[in-house]
Amino acid sequence: MSLIVLKDKVDEESVLPLALTFKDEDGAVMTPTSVKWSLSEADGTIVNGRTDVTLSGPPYNLVLSGDDTALQEADDNLERRLTVRAVYTSDYGSGLKLNREIQFYIQPLVNVPTPTAPP
Repeated sequence: MSLIVLKDKVDEESVLPLALTFKDEDGAVMTPTSVKWSLSEADGTIVNGRTDVTLSGPPYNLVLSGDDTALQEADDNLERRLTVRAVYTSDYGSGLKLNREIQFYIQPLVNVPTPTAPP
């Protein structure tokens, strides 16, 4: 269950609001001691400098901006990966790690400018 796939595409240069809920190993909603996230293309290339961004909460509301969903090149990979890493404490110990990845695709729009690929 580490990969979550969003079925709807995100329009190019549009925001993507996400409300995150964290559950422990027993399925109970919990509050992590820390949460960080990174945004990358499918090959791991970081998008828009978004690496190890701290997310405060609760609530854990993460909003990707239009810069995060902009295409970087005319032949840009339309797949994005949002990696969320949380640390929490439960009956099983402290400093426990919970990692999830959210996959989504960007829908290019005809009238949104996309940089031209070099010849």
